[in-house]
Amino acid sequence: SPEYSKAHHALQFAVETSMGNTDALIKTWQTNPHHLPTVLQLASTFQTLGDVSKTAEFMDIALHLVGNLFSSSRGFSMFDPPTKRQIPFDHDPNTPIFTALSRGVHHVLGKSFAKTSHEICKVLLGLNEADPCGAAHLWDYTAVRAREYMSVVELHHAVVGAAMKIVGSQPLTPIVMPMLGMPSLYFSAALCRHVLHVSSTRSAASSSTGGSTAIKGNRTPLSKCNTDILLRTVGAESPLNNTQHAFPTKSRMPLCGAMTARDAAILAVTLFPQSAVDLAVAIGEPVTEEPWSSLQFEVEDLKRTSDVFATRCESSLHRIFAQRHGELWKPVDHIGLLRDAVREVVKSGL
Repeated sequence: SPEYSKAHHALQFAVETSMGNTDALIKTWQTNPHHLPTVLQLASTFQTLGDVSKTAEFMDIALHLVGNLFSSSRGFSMFDPPTKRQIPFDHDPNTPIFTALSRGVHHVLGKSFAKTSHEICKVLLGLNEADPCGAAHLWDYTAVRAREYMSVVELHHAVVGAAMKIVGSQPLTPIVMPMLGMPSLYFSAALCRHVLHVSSTRSAASSSTGGSTAIKGNRTPLSKCNTDILLRTVGAESPLNNTQHAFPTKSRMPLCGAMTARDAAILAVTLFPQSAVDLAVAIGEPVTEEPWSSLQFEVEDLKRTSDVFATRCESSLHRIFAQRHGELWKPVDHIGLLRDAVREVVKSGL
């Protein structure tokens, strides 16, 4: 619209002439308070200046503007299925919407509103099936933080099930898995299965004494569109023919429907041993001691003998995963689950 173009030109002029002075940007925003790019520019500027409160203030305004935009847009409703509310990312006026939501996931999570952060992540994921902002890489983490344990387990079940359909009815073995790129989903699934098992055990024990101590894991059903996007992102639909896999394995996993937390943890460590080592470092485990030292030795040996595995271990996703998920694995029983899985993998051999 002419108003949007005028506001955009005013923003460009303010950026070019401000020279680090926020007064021009503030004046531009006061003239065009509903111009989302201006609000995002102010948030970025204050973040650069180290002004945390102002950054948070303008991020809140940006999310408010996006919410108003969605609620007032004709023919667009957040209650519609994701297939009916896809918007193109490469259309310039739409880019700030994706930017605001992408940054909003981290912003809201930093304020400890985990449930809201997860909902924003799901909205972002449903706006464009290409997932241009990489929302799928945050989905499982925000789900765990929001206690959406069953949603993570269901997605993991779908991913493993998709891989099993590709190879037929044979029991799943990691050697026939495609080259996956998201270690976080597999480790998160193991963690969520463990939390749900502990919750079920406590609930059963409490029922016998008349109390209630169950951990309530929330569940928001995944839409078909979101599930398809997530499946494509983790690579579960990649063809397996002529795929050069990272490493062979002797272990054979149970069918996904019968998979326990321990089984899921073993699968995660087997597929992503480097991530397991990085996670141990993030947690503060003594990686120079057993079983970590043996796992590290096997990882280094595989790096020397497999270029594919070596390249895979260099992926920034592994390091980001460990830094982000370390806090989730610090409880004693969570560390015990991971350590037990590593012992089993080391025993069986990668």
